[in-house]
Amino acid sequence: MSELLTLLGGWQTFPTLTVFCATGIVLGAAYMLWTMQRVFLGPLNPKYEALPEINGREIFTLVPLAVLVIVLGFYPHPVLDMLRASTNHLVDVVWQTGVSLR
Repeated sequence: MSELLTLLGGWQTFPTLTVFCATGIVLGAAYMLWTMQRVFLGPLNPKYEALPEINGREIFTLVPLAVLVIVLGFYPHPVLDMLRASTNHLVDVVWQTGVSLR
């Protein structure tokens, strides 16, 4: 979505460059899908056939991480609130030094 909004914003000023960038994005996505297909959906290497599936210890460590990712994906405010004070201080320091962000 962010790439689309960036391309839409650049279209009015740089239409040729925007077409070039959009083509690069499409080719990059196609190459990534092709690579993922070859890596994950290709034939199984015989030396990995004896590896066991996920066990209880691995599930025990992955479930809390998955829950944390899902919760923070829907409700990121606790983490953003912790970061707000330091981010505001950084913005104040930048403004006080007179650094131009343009």
